[in-house]
Amino acid sequence: MSTIAELQEQVATLKQTLEKYRVCPVYNVLTRPALEEAWSEQKKIPGLAIGFLDIDDLKRMNDELGQHESSRRIAEAFAMARESEVIGRFYSGDEVAILAPASEILKPCERILSALKERGLSATIVIVPYKGEESLADATKEANDLNQACKGVRKGKIYNFLSQIV
Repeated sequence: MSTIAELQEQVATLKQTLEKYRVCPVYNVLTRPALEEAWSEQKKIPGLAIGFLDIDDLKRMNDELGQHESSRRIAEAFAMARESEVIGRFYSGDEVAILAPASEILKPCERILSALKERGLSATIVIVPYKGEESLADATKEANDLNQACKGVRKGKIYNFLSQIV
């Protein structure tokens, strides 16, 4: 039979293990499962907006700098996010979703883009309003599609589609 102290230690260990699966060890942002979990609460926010960030030319940067150095620089840039801001990896390593009220979404996007540029990296960010989709994948589909189109025009900037849709 386990003592209370042993049970408390097991609970603490389980919490640490769970936290490892919530936070991406490379970029120190939410993992996709943790982002999905946060989505269930975030989508209730009136006027929610989604920033979809895609690192520009990551393969080239990895080839030039090495994957470890590229990842370190990206992690430093994402560290500019505030603790209250919901940011998580979305598809692969270079796509990130940022969730915030429309009135506040530009702040983290600008901060992170600036931090990436200071570190010799670039990203294209598209901001769209949340339109009531149930899943995070559906809610970000338009932003992802727009992001790819915008990269064809000009990389390294923020494309804000809130005013054109709202």
